[in-house]
Amino acid sequence: MSEENINRVSLNENPEMNEAMHSSAETSAIINQTPETNSMEVHKHPHHVTHKKKWGEYLLEFAMLFLAVFLGFVAENIRERSVEHEREKEYAKALYDEFYADSIAVVNKLNARLDKEKDCDYLSAYIKD
Repeated sequence: MSEENINRVSLNENPEMNEAMHSSAETSAIINQTPETNSMEVHKHPHHVTHKKKWGEYLLEFAMLFLAVFLGFVAENIRERSVEHEREKEYAKALYDEFYADSIAVVNKLNARLDKEKDCDYLSAYIKD
């Protein structure tokens, strides 16, 4: 129902109510007359056709892009350094294990050679007798 229809119905039904509705209708009419867009600011969107960039905007975009790429390289170097450090530990452990296994093999070969020398000495001593 519109405001005029409400006023017509209220006129016919209750005269006291009529005065209250009439004063509230005037108040709402006065309130509605004040413009609401006086303090509204309008900004151009950067992708708008008529938007022209200033040198400062180009420099800011270049700096942000440069910083993003630079930080990407720094992060990649940090990650690569940690991966290489872990790989270095693995290689050092593998080298230690190989040296340990080789030293055991050398000791075993040396003991076998000494046993063979003893056997040869025994055999040569047996032949001389």
